[in-house]
Amino acid sequence: MESFIEKVQTTKDTVRHYEELNLLEPSWSNKRRIYGEKDIGDFEAIKEMQALDLSLREIQMMFEVKRSNGCGSP
Repeated sequence: MESFIEKVQTTKDTVRHYEELNLLEPSWSNKRRIYGEKDIGDFEAIKEMQALDLSLREIQMMFEVKRSNGCGSP
């Protein structure tokens, strides 16, 4: 089974950093992180916004607005 890191072609450190910034919010089961399609979509959105030269802080603010207003995918 392919891991989340393999699916999105990144590093564990990058994923943990995005989690610390609340950009990725995996669910938990038996003390293990569970990443779903939403997390893959969020990761791809982060990378697309970075390609547009947005900083992680700017992306973080956009995610906060999205979550507080219920915008986008569940």
